[in-house]
Order: sequence, then C-alpha cells, then structure tokens
Amino acid sequence: MVVWMLFAAFLLADPAPDDPARLARVVGGYWLATMAAVVLFGPGWLMRGEALGIWLGHLARLAPLWRDAGGWRLGLPGARLVGARGVGRAGAVFLMAVLGAGSFDGLNETFWWLALIGVNPLEFPGRSAVIGETLAGLGLFCAGLVAVFAATVMAGLALVGARARFAEAFGRLALSLVPIALGYHLAHYLTVLLVNGQYLLAMLNDPLARGADLLGLGHVHVTTSFFNRLETVRLIWLAQGGAIVLGHVLAVLVAHAIARDMLGDDRRAALSQLPVAVFMTAYTWLGLWILAAPTA
Repeated sequence: MVVWMLFAAFLLADPAPDDPARLARVVGGYWLATMAAVVLFGPGWLMRGEALGIWLGHLARLAPLWRDAGGWRLGLPGARLVGARGVGRAGAVFLMAVLGAGSFDGLNETFWWLALIGVNPLEFPGRSAVIGETLAGLGLFCAGLVAVFAATVMAGLALVGARARFAEAFGRLALSLVPIALGYHLAHYLTVLLVNGQYLLAMLNDPLARGADLLGLGHVHVTTSFFNRLETVRLIWLAQGGAIVLGHVLAVLVAHAIARDMLGDDRRAALSQLPVAVFMTAYTWLGLWILAAPTA
C-alpha cells in the first residue's frame, strides 16, 4: 500500500508529473528500487510489494478468459474474484487505496474541493501552491474510505449474526471493489487517453521527429476541439458514466456471490449485503457527481 500511495502522491501532487525528464527519473528510480527489493527479498517481492504488478494481477481476475493448470477456461467477468482466497486486511486496505486515489484524482479538480481548501478555482495558482492540501486530502479520503467500508461490512455481518467473521469478510469483500476501481480509472482517464493518445500516434508515426511517416498518417495534428462540442462532450460523459455504473453493477454481483459462498444461503447473503449495496449506490452517485461537477 505504501508504494501505491507514493505513486498516487507523485501523480496528484507533483507540479509536473508528466514532464519527460522528471518522469524518466522517477521511473528509473522506481525500477532500481524494485530490483533492489527483489535482490534483498527474492521474487516474492513482486507478488507482495510491487504495487503496480499486484493491481494488474487483481485486474486480470476480471477477464472472462483465463488459463490454469487444466487449460483455458471461459467464465463470467469477475468469476475468479468470487473463488479467490481473501486478500487479508493489508490487501483489502491496498484495494481501497487504489479506489480512493482514483476517486480523489477527480475530486481534487472540482470547484467544491478548491473552495474547501480556500482556493478560487477561477484563479487557480497551480499545483505547487496546494501540494500539502492535496497530500492531506488524498490520505484522509483513502482513510475515510477504509473506515466506511469496514463499518459497512461489519453492519452487514451484524444483520446475520456473523460478526466474528469480520476479518474473513473484509478480506474477501474487498475484492468486489476491483470492478469499481477499474470503472473509475476508465472514466477518469478517458479524456487523458483521447488527448495524449494523439501525441502517442504522432510519436509512433515519426519517432525521431525527422519527418518520417511510418504509419501513413501524414502530419498528426493534436486537437481538443471535441471538448467544445455538445454532442461529443455528451458522448464522452455517457461513456464515463457507463463505465462507472457497469463497474458498480458487476461489483454488487461479485459481492453477493462472495457473501453466498461465505454464508451458505441466498437469504443470509442478501441480508448481509444490504449495507454494502447502500455503500456502492452512494459511491456510484459520488462518482457521477465528480464527473458532472465543474472543474478548474
């Protein structure tokens, strides 16, 4: 979790995280630190301490097609989250940090957040002026998310008289947050992809900036004009909202399947998931509000 939070802090609070020289130094330092950890702790570090690899491993469990010792398997998206062993408390907190960082990445750009920290959004002074507030907000948001989700799980277990199974439920139900986190990342970074993807195409077409046309695209003119047209903005927003809603729907199904696997029958599972369903519904509204809120 610490590695992920450092990654999120750099992305959200650094004045210029996408500056090529700065980014190259950070990536190089991360590579060296990871290699040093592998030398010291062995390959197990990649499964327990390398945050990006751990997160991608969780995402892989959403795939409808996978391979195991018996060959290729086909199933519903998220099916492997249901049968997976719980991630434990540390793993659960990590998944909430992933979700929290993605959500706060959108929240900290809203007029509401800037007003909360005393900044006029129409005269935004730049990232360097709000580094402390951004880091504090990131930490508090993630900590609050952990507390609320833990209380939600405990409330659900209390409804079925299974409070003693909190550690197991917390570790397993946290896996149901993976589809939500994926939905948030797709929604939040869609606009980044639409713009920076054009720069990527231009670079691939002429990697040495010598006038090459390797992909036959001619001169790639990067444009953001689609952000100024109502039709395309509506389409982008609907795609973002759809990603969030679909992520939450899948999360509710996964959470219920996990609860049924734990508790043994549909009635107790459904009852235990009432607080979780309320939590996920509220988080859906939060995500849609962040998408719709004015940003600086």
